[in-house]
Amino acid sequence: MPGVKYAEQILEIVSPFTIFAASILGRHCKAIGKTPADITREDLEYLAPAIERSVTLFAGADKGRLVGQRIQKLRGSDPKVRAPA
Repeated sequence: MPGVKYAEQILEIVSPFTIFAASILGRHCKAIGKTPADITREDLEYLAPAIERSVTLFAGADKGRLVGQRIQKLRGSDPKVRAPA
């Protein structure tokens, strides 16, 4: 299940900055009609900036931006997706 992989990776990225990582992820997944276990690569495009905004509230803009960038990088980590030639 790719969604579980993405959810675990997102939680690893967000957890150092707030104790509300799981709640933040769950809230933003619900907003797109998903559960964390159902996250797809395409969902990361919405989730990255949404989670960035939430982390910014708790940890500041610099840390929020870092979280957003790290989540965006997950879009390129799918082994089934090749980089453009």
